[in-house]
Amino acid sequence: MESLRTLFTVLLLVSSISCVFGQKTVKGRIVGENLDELPSVRIYSNDTVLLGETAIDGYFEISIPQKTTNLSFSFIGYETAIASISDTCNYLEVVLLLRST
Repeated sequence: MESLRTLFTVLLLVSSISCVFGQKTVKGRIVGENLDELPSVRIYSNDTVLLGETAIDGYFEISIPQKTTNLSFSFIGYETAIASISDTCNYLEVVLLLRST
């Protein structure tokens, strides 16, 4: 019984490490062209997976795979912005432009 408990503990530890391995945290802020805060801006990875969205003050914090090279930011009434990010990037400030009619 003790060896089963030890095995379970080891498996749990290994699985939790593999979930975090290869991830990095990116923080930032998204504003409109008049520097107004934009709440609920959707943030996507290169493969269009929704990673998160901004808080009411326009700030965000997301975990992304280490291999992610582009993030896109989408908000109703604004042009979608795509940011290329390097391996060392951990903070972004993005200005979204109003969509022209």
